Amino acid sequence: MPARPPASPLPTSTVHQQPTPKYIPNSPFQEKLNLIDTPADNSYMPTPSPQLLRYKAKSLLMNGNMPLFPAAKRDWTPVDEESIPLLKNLLWPPKIWRLLTPDQRLLAVEYAGVLLSQSDNSSLRLPERPYLIHNFHFLVLPGSAGYPMDSKAKANMYTYQSLLDIANGRDSSSTQQQEELLKALTPDSQLLTDLQTRIAHVPARI
Repeated sequence: MPARPPASPLPTSTVHQQPTPKYIPNSPFQEKLNLIDTPADNSYMPTPSPQLLRYKAKSLLMNGNMPLFPAAKRDWTPVDEESIPLLKNLLWPPKIWRLLTPDQRLLAVEYAGVLLSQSDNSSLRLPERPYLIHNFHFLVLPGSAGYPMDSKAKANMYTYQSLLDIANGRDSSSTQQQEELLKALTPDSQLLTDLQTRIAHVPARI
């Protein structure tokens, strides 16, 4: 029986690797490679819409961020008198507050602010009058009298007015400038205090 011829080896596939293109500065080919190989820049953030900026400004005004700016005043008109306990013996808004003079309405806020400050601090030292009012700005009754302001209080109200303008769509600066301002004024923590939680249902005067 004749011997079989040796089996021919199986064909092997050959992978032809394309040579790595040499870098040619400013060449169209290299620019395409850069577009493919360069990872996307995740730091890019689109400019927020004016509606979103207004929403953020209103959120900041609801909580405030003292000593930078006070919280927004609330509309106490539709709220039942003495329906919200601020302290054990302090209910808000005051009874028959609509019959009070503008100065008496402001005095009621200052009195409440003193009691609330003392409940959180055993020290008898009280802040300056403008800071006391700004710290409890959300308790200011409609029609309250004005009050003298020092330089710090004026700065607080300037910032407060800037946020009001953004919230109401009246700010003439660019959306980027508005966004930068809102970022700078946003507190690290936005947890509501117990007092703010109790008045959360009262609409803001924005």
